[in-house]
Amino acid sequence: FIILFIIMMLIIKEPLKEREKNPSFGEIFKDLAVPLKDRNYRTFLITFYLFWIPFIAFQFLLLNFATFVISLRGTEFILMAIVSFSSSIASFIIWKKLSEKFGLKKTLTICLIFACFSFFLFIILLIPMAHEINLAVGIFLIALCFCSLVGTMVFPFALISDLIDTAELKTGKSLSGSYLGAFTMVGSFASASAMLMISVFLELYGTKAPIGYIVLLSIIGVSLIVAALIIFQKVQIVGTEQRRKQKNL
Repeated sequence: FIILFIIMMLIIKEPLKEREKNPSFGEIFKDLAVPLKDRNYRTFLITFYLFWIPFIAFQFLLLNFATFVISLRGTEFILMAIVSFSSSIASFIIWKKLSEKFGLKKTLTICLIFACFSFFLFIILLIPMAHEINLAVGIFLIALCFCSLVGTMVFPFALISDLIDTAELKTGKSLSGSYLGAFTMVGSFASASAMLMISVFLELYGTKAPIGYIVLLSIIGVSLIVAALIIFQKVQIVGTEQRRKQKNL
């Protein structure tokens, strides 16, 4: 099978025309510059960058947080997984209904406010308490963060679709590729920033000290989300039908 695979790889050649269409690095960066020149979309990217950092940190530190802050052991991790998964499913339904009632922008605003509330409450875990109470409170707070995480994973893509449609109607060009590419690039920068912050805080406080996790998520995380929330209010979400009406006028 391996020999046959190697022979097929040697025989099958990529057509020359396909190779000629491969963009250069210069063309790639030129395409990425298009969405960055769009002030409204650039503001949205800044918003996404800021609030995505604490959520990346939360996902990456979840097991460490559960082990060293909540002191979960054995089957208690299964309990956390069940509660978190259930809350995520329920929150998806709730966010969907809220978006239908209030629209995407208002619902994401509510989601970010809820995220601030959820992350900030981690400070409670610094108060000495019995293991059973610490377990219940910790799992409950993690479940709340998962609820807001679902919203921040779903709504940005829906908003991007609206922003791309607005830009395409305005310019008459197909912009989905470059706009999604810029969004992915910013998401990668946010992930890298989160990893850098995690490395710094774990180096300062150590991996077993609860204070490091609490400061990173409750203080730094909430500060970034609040900044994102303020900047996000400047993003204009028109709506597909309204855009079409404005274009026809």
